[in-house]
Amino acid sequence: MEDILQRLRYEDLNQEQQDFADLVGLDIFKELVRKCGGTYMYIPKEDNITRPIRNAMIKAEFTGSNVKELAKKYQLSEVQIRSIIALKSKS
Repeated sequence: MEDILQRLRYEDLNQEQQDFADLVGLDIFKELVRKCGGTYMYIPKEDNITRPIRNAMIKAEFTGSNVKELAKKYQLSEVQIRSIIALKSKS
């Protein structure tokens, strides 16, 4: 049977689909349609996936007396920094 999806052209897509295809490329769009079509996909916010990296950086930079500096650098409260540092001893 012919792969009809391969015949799909950019012009066949509606505006929302074109916007998505612009972001990932038409070939990737087709592959997503093939593998995930009809399902809902959750795409996390950037801070949700970078938080563990940020926290590891904070733990690595913690000297024992630089909570205030880390809070300023990472735009977090001192309480948040202390909480992240407290996790260091549990890791």
